[in-house]
Amino acid sequence: MKNYYKILNIPYNANQDDIKSAYRRLAKRYHPDVANRRSNDFVRLKEAFDILSDALKRKLYDKKLSLNIKNWTPFHNQRINVHPVKQDVFDDLVDVISDRFHIVRKKTLHFDLFLTDEEFKKGLKTTVTVPQDKICPRCFGFGGTVFTTCRDCNGLGMINNDVEFKVKVTPPLSPGQEYEITDKNNILRFCLRRSK
Repeated sequence: MKNYYKILNIPYNANQDDIKSAYRRLAKRYHPDVANRRSNDFVRLKEAFDILSDALKRKLYDKKLSLNIKNWTPFHNQRINVHPVKQDVFDDLVDVISDRFHIVRKKTLHFDLFLTDEEFKKGLKTTVTVPQDKICPRCFGFGGTVFTTCRDCNGLGMINNDVEFKVKVTPPLSPGQEYEITDKNNILRFCLRRSK
């Protein structure tokens, strides 16, 4: 799997300004008009920029990349920690079929919600986004064919399906306390944790 971060020579936590700056700097060096030769370097550079400069594409790419790199440190959200969903091939197949035929399936999402000491005392009312990626129903997770790239997932095999919801917890609150919220398509179970 191509490592777009190495192609652009930037760290994994690079922000959008870093990405643009690196692309512009390298584009000047590898552009065919400047290099005076045909090279795949500029094509790879453009591909890396297209993925990393798009928030959704980058998120899905990071998830795939994490499976191929040892000691990978993913983006850490200070507010929540989502527990991985255990699924087998049958679950994935049912998900794809449900998406294809627009059948609503309720899923249970488990995560930790981190609160500060002040929030444990006074309570919390906020909007939380739980990241949830699923297999692309168009290409069934293959990313396309030998000749074409899936236009729905841009060849990543996964599409983003974040769940956004409002949460309100009121005192008395304590670490380890559990809550459950029923969203229109999901059951959200979370445990209160103290921020580190």
